[in-house]
Amino acid sequence: MIEAILFDNDGVLVDSEPVFIEACIETAATVGRTVTAEDYVRLTMIGGRSIYSELDLAPEAIDALREKRNARYGELLSQRDLVMPRVRETVVALAEKLRLGVVTSSQKPFFDQLHRHSGLLDHFEFVLTRENFVASKPDPEPYLLGLERLGLPGDSVLAVEDSPRGVISATDAEMRCVAIPTELTREGDFSRAYRKADRIDDLIEIVRGLT
Repeated sequence: MIEAILFDNDGVLVDSEPVFIEACIETAATVGRTVTAEDYVRLTMIGGRSIYSELDLAPEAIDALREKRNARYGELLSQRDLVMPRVRETVVALAEKLRLGVVTSSQKPFFDQLHRHSGLLDHFEFVLTRENFVASKPDPEPYLLGLERLGLPGDSVLAVEDSPRGVISATDAEMRCVAIPTELTREGDFSRAYRKADRIDDLIEIVRGLT
């Protein structure tokens, strides 16, 4: 029986990943380097590595590039409402029956900026951001911390992810995971997912079958 749901953030609740990629591409160009959306999917969303990890740059240059990227990402976020379609209605409906949390690799300042006006956070019991764990997805640590926060075993909690690395993280924490691929991730390997859904409001029917 499912008692709680742990949501990924980027690509599940908010459509922030294309904005992050935009910032990555822009800032790489400032130092004469090229990165693409395909690089982000391959290196970051599947491999769990930095999109800049294969650039021919010294470590200190990559650190400076990340700082510039983060500043640009923050600028872009401030200009847009990125809550994905049907998310608000789905979260409200699920929160009436289940405990909800967020487990994200997003840094807290960006997460807070994304949700300053989203109207979603009142429905979540807690949020775990990148600062709360040592190892990021696909390592299971983020979801293991989520289970610890809930005080529940993995078989009573459902994870919701949009990327293969997120599915690996959740399933290695011995949780069932519903995958909702985006345009960026739809070609990924979701064979470990409990279910693969087209839209976030499909969760309501999936949860009904598990409660």
